This record gives sequence, C-alpha cells and structure tokens, in this order.
Amino acid sequence: MDSNNMERLIRNLGCSYEALVDNKLIGEFPLQSLYDDDSLEVEPAPGVELVFWAETLRFEVIHITIADDQQHGLSIFEGSLPEPYSAIVDQASAKKMLGEPVVSKTAMELQGTGLSGWDTYQLDTKLHPAALIDLQYTNRLCVVKIQFSLIDKNV
Repeated sequence: MDSNNMERLIRNLGCSYEALVDNKLIGEFPLQSLYDDDSLEVEPAPGVELVFWAETLRFEVIHITIADDQQHGLSIFEGSLPEPYSAIVDQASAKKMLGEPVVSKTAMELQGTGLSGWDTYQLDTKLHPAALIDLQYTNRLCVVKIQFSLIDKNV
C-alpha cells in the first residue's frame, strides 16, 4: 500500500464500507468481529487493519503496525505513509513534526500493555477535518503502531 492509497483511506474516515469498496479504496473483503460486538475489522494489507462500526459499517479507525518489538509474529506494514507521517520514527521526530500532543500517556500509565508511551495529536485538517493520530512507542520510544481515527466515533 503506497502513501497515496493510505492518504485516500485517511481522507475517507467516516465513510461507509460500501463507499470504500465502490470507490475502489479497498477490495470487497469479508468483515470479521475480532474484538467485540461493536466493531468489524478487515486487514486489506499486511500490518494494516481497518475498523468499522458494526451497526452502520462506518469506517472509524486505521491501525498500522510499524514494528513487532515483542516478537508476537504480527504482520508489519511495508508500505509508505503520506508526509509528514512517513518521517516519524520515534517520539522526538513526532514532536518535531507535529508539535506537542493533545494527550500523552507514560509507561507507568500504560503498565501491562507492553508500551512505553502513547501520544495523540489532532490530524492536519487538510487531510481530515475531524480525525486524530495516535502514536504508540516501545521502551526506546520508537514508533511501533500508528492509529488514525475519527475524533467522535459516535456522530
């Protein structure tokens, strides 16, 4: 998945599953309930998981796995992200590119999750008017996962 495809997915957060398929952003993959009854998921490319609200099939979240630091056998995203997100590799580069996060969590707050940090930023409104980007960090504060999501998933 290249940066143009990823950018199109980000811009289409909030659209329906059917609209994504009709506009050829994704293939017609079967949606699966992997975590709870409220969401359905699909993995259109290794390391990329799309999450839809089960009730309406509204596209709400993109999970991207950048690294598998704990050797869980996770699929790793081998594509590219749109700028400036492709240049973010650790917490320092995130703050340099995006400024101060709106929310941060420390290793103490994330105890038991295997993460050592988590920062949330509002996405550039040129890319999406109502979305967030979450960056999850390893113990060396390198990015391990990136998540793009709607600010208010209930609207």
